[in-house]
Amino acid sequence: MFQPSPRYTILYHFKNTGNDGSSPYASLLEASDGMLYGTTRLGGTNAVGTVFRLNKDGGGYQRLYSFRNSGGDGNDPYYGSLAEGSDGALYGTTYVGGSAAFGTVYRLTRDGASYSVLRHFGTSANDARHPWGLFRAPDGFLYGTCSDGGGTNVNGVLFKLSISGLSYSVLHSFGSPSGDGLNPCPGLVWATDGMLYGSCLTAATNPGTIFRLNNDGTGYNALHKFGIVANDARNPAASLALASDSLL
Repeated sequence: MFQPSPRYTILYHFKNTGNDGSSPYASLLEASDGMLYGTTRLGGTNAVGTVFRLNKDGGGYQRLYSFRNSGGDGNDPYYGSLAEGSDGALYGTTYVGGSAAFGTVYRLTRDGASYSVLRHFGTSANDARHPWGLFRAPDGFLYGTCSDGGGTNVNGVLFKLSISGLSYSVLHSFGSPSGDGLNPCPGLVWATDGMLYGSCLTAATNPGTIFRLNNDGTGYNALHKFGIVANDARNPAASLALASDSLL
């Protein structure tokens, strides 16, 4: 009989009953209060996802917010990981929902008492659609990717947003220049050189890329194109990580 390693512990079993969340997809956030915060795609009061928190020993589990599929609220956080703002609040995305049904950026206090939608995606013909989560950079801004939309290319964008929600800009629309990556993956990295790094699931001429750019959108460069050489990897699907040796 399989015996789990003593170093492995299940901290919490999602119930999908009693308005509990179910189907967590995104990575957890350890906030400045030492607690773990995350989202579920399903479950909650309205069965369209939740935000939750718990202690690192598995205790203190609490459902902080249940998304709604009405009233312009977002729903289904999907792979949308949370970020903690400089104000201590949680910031995240929903893949769908909002006023145009193409996703949102939301703000939630860590106690769950105050919730607001900061941005509705897809409200104009050229707007980005379906956000993948957020990353708070050392400059205090929130950065994220959308899987599609964004002008004539309609292959996703990398965007920048202030924690007030008042300043929003698209730093890069994928699919241009020719041979650029398409459909950016969830997750970004701010490296020691002050540049943002990420990956794309596909590309026009090859199965995916790793890219970088400055935080004002300049200096964009595809560093690696997958599948160009024999036996290379294809179609990266997860966020990058920056290790202590400064390699990705």
